[in-house]
Amino acid sequence: EKFQKYWGHVFQLALDNDLKTQYSNSCGGQRLAVGAKTRFIGAGGELKILDDPHMPTDSPKSMEEMADWYFQTWRTRTNNHMTACEIIVMKILSVYDLAEAIKFNERHLWDFLVLPSRLREGRIYTTSLGFRDQRLDTGISLLWPSHIDDKSEQILRNSLQEHADAQMDQDPVNVDEVLYKPQYLKNMYDYLEYDMDTDIVCTTVDTGVKSTEAADFTACGI
Repeated sequence: EKFQKYWGHVFQLALDNDLKTQYSNSCGGQRLAVGAKTRFIGAGGELKILDDPHMPTDSPKSMEEMADWYFQTWRTRTNNHMTACEIIVMKILSVYDLAEAIKFNERHLWDFLVLPSRLREGRIYTTSLGFRDQRLDTGISLLWPSHIDDKSEQILRNSLQEHADAQMDQDPVNVDEVLYKPQYLKNMYDYLEYDMDTDIVCTTVDTGVKSTEAADFTACGI
């Protein structure tokens, strides 16, 4: 009814192609719905929307395969690369998912709208399209306070455990970057003078784990 109200005097839906997954109008326009990772040949679009390409239970390998499918298949199904528009709607799940792959390879080509469950200092909550997160003006920190309160959010974070960085904060931590790596460790014992029988040697570690794009080095003191 809304479609007919605004555009019914210009064109109508075609009666001979009205499937839920593919329908056309009387002026040649059409909408085609396909599953992620599927093969589709001979089809292209001007406005392409990719919705939730990952599942939270996907393995890193599966997420990387999805990114490959996007760049090698989905990206090529475009009618006019100079005028077409793409939208991806998804929850960031891992450093291996499609959103992170796009940020790494072509951040300058996209306008990112990131909405963590709670406002965080230093994050950008506006876009070049004019969007502004209303929490910046209301002082309310939670994204959806009518559906989740502080207690419920904490329960959810506890449930997600190490995945909360990604799913709740939309800012995954790359575990591979914050673990000790042998090539970065240096033996400093040659510079220490102590009596092994009577002296006590204490080690302090200031871990560089941060939920930012780049973490500081891990510092050790003896």
